[in-house]
Amino acid sequence: MDVGAILLRVLAVTAAAFMVVMTVSCSSDASKSAAPGTSEAPQKPEFTQVTSSMFVDRSAVPNSAAMEFTAPSISSYTTGSNDPVDPPECAPLYWGPDSTQAGSVSWSTMRSAGASTNNEGKVFNLFLSVPAERPDLRSLLGKCGTIKYQGDTITVTPLPVPGLPSWSTAYRFTMGGVENAGIFGLCRGLYVSVVFTQQSGGLSPNDTNALVKLFNDQVAKLEAI
Repeated sequence: MDVGAILLRVLAVTAAAFMVVMTVSCSSDASKSAAPGTSEAPQKPEFTQVTSSMFVDRSAVPNSAAMEFTAPSISSYTTGSNDPVDPPECAPLYWGPDSTQAGSVSWSTMRSAGASTNNEGKVFNLFLSVPAERPDLRSLLGKCGTIKYQGDTITVTPLPVPGLPSWSTAYRFTMGGVENAGIFGLCRGLYVSVVFTQQSGGLSPNDTNALVKLFNDQVAKLEAI
C-alpha cells in the first residue's frame, strides 16, 4: 500500500481522492554543488525519509484552534499493491507514485448532530512521501479527466489559483456533486500533497487560499531544513 491508499482511507467521508504530480521540483539536487570561485550557495540534498519534525505546525491552517488536529503519523510501505482503476492507464494518477514511506497530518471540522455551520465536515490533509518512482504524469491529465474506482466516479480538472510555485500542480476533484481540491509537487526528493475535502458544497476562496498557504508553508519548511 502507498500514499494514495492512505489518502483514500483518511478521506473516507468523500470515498476517494486524487493526486496529480509533476517531475519538475523545488530547488534540490543531491549531485550539484556551487561552482568554484563563486558565492552561489550549493543545492541542498534530497531527503530520503520522512520525519515528524519535517511537518508544519498546527497554526499552518487558518482558524486551526477551532479544528481537530491529528499529529504526524508515518509508515513504511511495499510498492506495487494498488487496486485497479478504470481506465487502467490512469492508475498512476489516481494512486500517485509508489512510495516507500509516507506521513500525514490533518485538520478537521467534522459534522455533528444538529450542527449547521459553513465549516462543518471540512478536512485539510497534508502528506509527505518518499517516492519509489518519479513518473511524469502531466501527459495523462488530458486522458484521465474521469476515473472510476469501485463504483465511484471522480472528475478531475486543473484548478487555477495564484501564489503557487511554478513546479506545483493544483487540481479540483468532484464526486457526487461535491467539490474538493488539492495541490501536489516534488520538493527535495519528497512528494508534498495537500488536499481539501468536504461533505457538501462547492469550493470557496477561503478554502483554496487556506490550501495554498498550507502547501507554501510546508515547502518553505522543507527548504529551510
